[in-house]
Amino acid sequence: MQKEFLDQYDVFKEMFYFLTHKIPKNDKIGKAIINSGKKDKASDDKIAQTKKKDEKIKNNSTNPKYNTNKIKDNLTLELISEKSTEEINSPFYLKLKHYFNLYYNNFNSLIERNKVNPPFLPELDTNKYKYTLVLDLDETLVHYFEEENSAYVQVRPYADYFLKELSKHFEIVLFTAAEEDYTGIVLNELNKKNYITHILCRKYTEFKDGCYIKDLSKLGRDLSKVCIVDNNKDNFKLQPENGLFISSYYGEQNDNELYLLCDDLMKIIETQPEDIRPIIKQIDSFIIME
Repeated sequence: MQKEFLDQYDVFKEMFYFLTHKIPKNDKIGKAIINSGKKDKASDDKIAQTKKKDEKIKNNSTNPKYNTNKIKDNLTLELISEKSTEEINSPFYLKLKHYFNLYYNNFNSLIERNKVNPPFLPELDTNKYKYTLVLDLDETLVHYFEEENSAYVQVRPYADYFLKELSKHFEIVLFTAAEEDYTGIVLNELNKKNYITHILCRKYTEFKDGCYIKDLSKLGRDLSKVCIVDNNKDNFKLQPENGLFISSYYGEQNDNELYLLCDDLMKIIETQPEDIRPIIKQIDSFIIME
């Protein structure tokens, strides 16, 4: 399944190359798709540079170059709005549309077949935990640097402290849009002391509108006792009342977000509410004000 999925993904990259290179540059379809894949100008500052780059390529979900929905929408939109009826029905465009839709549908069928049925988690050990803390990975707990001849992962400051303290009171679930292989490599560094109880990777998410959505209702947990921490609010938009937004981490050494958030989350343990969502709202409002 993994090889089939990757093979189909490679076909999409070839399709994108065809759309951006084989169509004449004065053609409006080609222009629309080429423009959607342009990169921002790099900043002189390394962290600023990686911020811009990462916003476009994180998990290959938001980069228009590999966002099949974006390419297909551009193609369809331009065909309808900019081309005459004769042009739309020309053999060239009909063939192009046919093959692109064929690959698009095959790709989506692979995604559907790779999905996991809920509940995602085993039954909660109520003797150990009352609450569940769901954590994002990239730009929340770590940042992945990719340079010309090397690549490495940098753990966010206070991540070990954060996980150590909160794992005493919360069931810790890592929920990431990253692939399983990459997640395993990162966890070799991040989770040496097994603070994380469960790990959910990309196949547990739902890809929609250019975003990997994390549906907390599928965890098999009482949502009144679940909190998710993520640097992308769209990831928890199905249950925004359960979400805490954290600023993205791009390697800043003076970052202390996890240290401060740990203290905030301990308020839940101190008060032991039956529904933690009002406290989440208070914490989130305080973070926004800061």
